[in-house]
Amino acid sequence: MAVIPTGDYKIEVRDIGQVVWLPLSRLNEVLESSMVILDAVTDGKVLCGDSRIFDDIKDRVRRYIEERGLGQD
Repeated sequence: MAVIPTGDYKIEVRDIGQVVWLPLSRLNEVLESSMVILDAVTDGKVLCGDSRIFDDIKDRVRRYIEERGLGQD
């Protein structure tokens, strides 16, 4: 997953595998339509860049999951 400030949410197939482009400006919209982001954020870790941005995304995703009861069995 590559986090970008703005732009389009998209999934591209590259030689290295799938690249998920997540625009921060559209995070709430993307969460409503993509389970890929929930998995990527929940299971992911920072490989490069500012980890504080990813921590903020994780907090927002955690709240989204809790508010909708998605983590409950």
